[in-house]
Parts: sequence; C-alpha cells; structure tokens
Amino acid sequence: MLGKVAFRNAKRSVRDYGIYMITVTIAFALIYAFNMLIYSEDIQALSASMNAMPMAIGMVSAVVVLAVGWLVSYMTKFMFQKRGRELGTYMTLGISNRVIARMFLLEQVLMGALAALSGFILGNVVYQVLVSIIMNIFSAPYEIRLSFSVQALVLTGVYIAVIYLAALFLTGKRLRKMKICDLLYADKKNETAAIGRTRGHWILLLVSLAVGAYGCVTLYTAFSSGANNAGKVTMTAIACMIVSLYGCYLFLAAFLSRLFLRSEKRKYKKDRLFLFRCLTAKMNTMSVTLGTLAMLITLTLAAAQSALLFSGFFEIQSAVSAGFDVLITDGTQKAREGKADFTEYEAYLEENLGINMKREYALYRTGDHTIHDWIEAREPQMAVHWFESDLAMAYSDYMALTFMQGYEPVVLEEDSYLVSCMGSIKACIGSSEIPLELGGKTLSLQECRQENFAQNGINGYYYFLVLPDEAVRNFEVEQVVFAADTDRETTEGDYDQLEAMAEADSEDAYHTVWAEVKGKTLADQDSFFTVFSFALFYLALIFSCVVATILVVQQLSEAASYKFRYRVLSNLGMTERRIDRLIFRQMAFYFGVPLVIPVFLSAFITFCINELCRNFVGTVLLLPSIFGALGMFLLLYLLYFAAAYISYRKNVLE
Repeated sequence: MLGKVAFRNAKRSVRDYGIYMITVTIAFALIYAFNMLIYSEDIQALSASMNAMPMAIGMVSAVVVLAVGWLVSYMTKFMFQKRGRELGTYMTLGISNRVIARMFLLEQVLMGALAALSGFILGNVVYQVLVSIIMNIFSAPYEIRLSFSVQALVLTGVYIAVIYLAALFLTGKRLRKMKICDLLYADKKNETAAIGRTRGHWILLLVSLAVGAYGCVTLYTAFSSGANNAGKVTMTAIACMIVSLYGCYLFLAAFLSRLFLRSEKRKYKKDRLFLFRCLTAKMNTMSVTLGTLAMLITLTLAAAQSALLFSGFFEIQSAVSAGFDVLITDGTQKAREGKADFTEYEAYLEENLGINMKREYALYRTGDHTIHDWIEAREPQMAVHWFESDLAMAYSDYMALTFMQGYEPVVLEEDSYLVSCMGSIKACIGSSEIPLELGGKTLSLQECRQENFAQNGINGYYYFLVLPDEAVRNFEVEQVVFAADTDRETTEGDYDQLEAMAEADSEDAYHTVWAEVKGKTLADQDSFFTVFSFALFYLALIFSCVVATILVVQQLSEAASYKFRYRVLSNLGMTERRIDRLIFRQMAFYFGVPLVIPVFLSAFITFCINELCRNFVGTVLLLPSIFGALGMFLLLYLLYFAAAYISYRKNVLE
C-alpha cells in the first residue's frame, strides 16, 4: 500500500515539477558524460597533456555535486512544504510520522532513480558529442560508437547517492519531528525574513556595497601585481564579494520599499504599487536564496567568460610559439663563442621529416635596455627582466625568417631599426619614435611589427630588435637558434626525441639547449583548451540550470495564489491584455533582479583574470569573452524564462 501511494505521488510530482526533473536529468547526464571522458582511452591517447583532465574534471565535479545537491535539498524541502496539508491529513488518519517519512522519502528516491536512469541514457549521447568536439579540436579521426564505462557509472552513482542521501537525511529528520498543525500549515509559511523591520537599511546597503568595492580593489591588486601573497589576497577578495552579494540582497528590498513608498505620485501611478509589492515581498522572504542565486550567477558568468578568454589566449600563445615547425636553441658558452653545432638535429629532421627550409642565426645582447625602459615606464607589468639587455637580430637573418614564415618583406631604412613583438607590446609602443643609441650612433624606430616569431624566450621575451648587420657585429651573442620548416607535420614524438638530444647537449642543470616543436606546442594548446574550457563550461552550464530552475519553480508554485489577485484586478476593470503585460513585467523583474549585480561583478572578475595574460594578448579578448559568455547564458536563461512565463500565464488566466 505504501509503495503504491509513493509511486502515485512520485508520478504526480514528476508532472508538477517537470522543469526540476529536466534540470536534474541534464545535470546527471553531464556528470556521467564528463566522468566517461576521464576514463576514455581515446581521449588520453590524444596528448600527454590530457593527463590533467581527470584532475580538472574531478575538482569541477566536486563543485557541481555541491550545486546539484543544494538544488535537490532545496527542492525536496520546497515540495515538502507545498504538500504539508496532504501529509498532515495522513497523520490525522492515524499514520505515524515514521511511515509518512518513509513514504515521502521513497517518492524522492523514485524521482531520483528516474532522473538518474534518464541521465545515464542521455549522458551517452552527450559523451559522443563531447568526444566528437574534442577529436575535431585535435584533428583526429573518430567514429561514433556505443560506449560504456563501468568506472564512470559507479563514480556517477556515488555522486548521485551522496546528493540524495544528504537531502533525504535532512528532510526525514525534519519530518519525523513535525506535528499535525505544522504539516497542515506548512504551505502557508514563507521564508522568514532575514532582516526585520529595523531602520538604517540604506546604511547597511552602503556598507555591503563598500565591502564589495574593497573586494574588487583587492582582487585587482592580487591579479595585477603578482605579489607573493596573491593567494591569500584573492581569498580575502572572494570572501568580501560573497558577503557583499548577500548583504545587498538582504537590505535591498527594505531600502527600495522606503525609497519607493516615500513618493505618493510614484507609488500610485498606473499599476506600479501592485507590481512593486509583488517584487519586494518576494525579496523580503527569499533574500538569502536570492543572494545564493546571485553568487551562482556570478560564478556561472565568470566561468564561461574565463573559458572563452583562455581559449583565445591559448590560441594566440600557440600561434606565437608554433610559427616555426622546429626551433633548437643553444645558449651554451660554446654556442656564444661561435661553435654551435646542429648537425645531429639536422640529420634527424632530414631523415624523419624532411627539411624544406632552414636557418641558423644568433640573438645578440645590445648592452642597452632602451625599449625595456620605455615599456616599463608605461606598462610595468609587461617589463619582464628575462635578459640583461634588449636582444637584437641581424636584418639578414630576420629577412630569411620572414620569408620562412610567409610575412611580407620590409626594407630597413638607413640609420633605422625595427621592433618585432607581440600584440601587447605593439599596443604599448604604437607609432612612438624611440631613438636608440648604439655604438655611438643614433638609430630611429622605423616600425613596430606584430609577428609570431617565437617571442616567448627564444627570440627575446615579448619582443626583439632588428638591426643592420654591421650594427650587431661587435655585440656578444646571447644564444644561437636553428629554425627549420619541415616537409611533414611534426608530432609529440619528434619533440620527445629532439628534447632528449637537447638535454644531452646542455652544459648544466639549467637546460641551456632546448627544442620547440610545432606538433608538441599545438597538442599542448589543444589539451589546455580542452581541459580548462570544457571544465569551466561544464560548471557554467550546471550553475545556469540550477539558478533558472529555482526561479521557475518558485514562480509556478505561486500561480494559484496570484490567480485570485489577478482575478480581483480583472473584476476592477483591468483588461486581459493589460494583465498579460503585468504578468510579463512581474516575471521579468523577478528573473532580472538576481542578474543586476552579478553581470557587472563577473565582468570585473574577468577583467582581473585578463591581467594574468594581458602581456600576451592585451585586452583584445576581454569584451568578446564577456559578451559572448553573457549571450550564451542569457539564451539559456531566456528559455527557462519563456517556459515559466507561458506556464504561469496559463495557470493564472485560465
């Protein structure tokens, strides 16, 4: 009998809370699909750097489990309150608390089992999509086939068990202590307002905003200065932002009420009073929940924006490093004395890959740091003390490398020099005229050229100078480089072989000879993109669904009570079209309030994160990352909003 009642109630709950069930199913599907990626041999075989994926996904999955667990716990408590009268009736009929608790918990288990089973089926489809995307990123062949992983299934099952056991334990404990009167009036109870009717809400709101501003300044300092205690400073900033979010949503309703109700003209104009009361009442009773939702939205947007930002960063960084198929750098004393020998490397490349073009050249110490000082005076974070002075390359070598790279040739004018650099340095120098004193002769800057010439420690760090051949003859050699364009594509195996040869040639433990191989660089870039971006998008998608689900369920659950209120407005003469517009505004305000602070806060967090890679990419990726992630989030958010609006309108007007 108990099982039949529980099964019937579970079917009804699945129908009534369809949005919640869809979200939980999607969450379990994503968890299972990403767990399958951890144990996929095809994925691990793509690159050695893909070994970081299990750890990254494992860390993100822990956060996802907490978010989904909070959703399940919140919804279990919510359903318990909405069905309090039914459960109280069971108790009135003589059924014990323990039996009622078992029945309610069995309903939740049945719903969870249905979501888990559906999630496993959908997860296989999602896994195929993810693998296809990853294989396409690595340009690797792949055929869609049925896959199954016992390890992923067990791990996902453990996650689901932890989520539901925690939620059911808390609910069961609460239900066993409930009395008949508590159950009968459970659905009439709102969330207790966290802040009572005290004065000075505007002061507390300003304090919360000040704490948030302090957190923002602290976060920017941590990311831009690179201080030794950056980790501690970052944690302090994050704590301030969380306190600020909760504080703002705790005090905002009371502050807005006092501000709005103070003006009689504003208060009674059109239907503003009804709309405002609906909004502030919700904010008063759901202030803590709104603060939590705002925090999740901030994390969602920051994660998605960071994913896009790092994606562009890895792409630009790999382009800088992978301009040449092979680079062998020799910084030994022997090479500086003009005795560099790349014969062994040439033989390997000729035998295994074929050499299309090659060039051996030197990087020289100018003994001057004019360009470095210029950059440091304007952009201190870009001035890296990697070398003792500005490095230079002979014009003839530069032209040979330009031809190898496929860049347009440039004629170096008399008494002039060039700067070959990355985008951030070009933005800093621009068209400035920077005179250069070398060997008693003044050279003028002819052009600053943005090029992918391995300015990552091989050909200078961020930049190098191009000087006339006669100007570098008396300079000391910093290092000698061998560049090659191969007939066939390089691989990670070629890197391993060349790097082993370079390590054997190094004179000390500092590895004064090293190799840069395009195949290895691209594989690492693809791996980093896959690991970081996929993990962050995974987190963002789960958080988006959790936030939107709670907002939708909260609104739909109150459709019955608002139906009476809108009927009163109709009886007072308000047209159906106007009521429809009022419903839309009510829903828009309710869905929009949690977005106000997170949109700006997440953009600022992304701006701070951009400081970490600003030397390489400048700010060119910042706005596309912010607006791209915001657009994707709003697309999903609006889908939930549309579903809530259509259902709510139907329940209220019919």
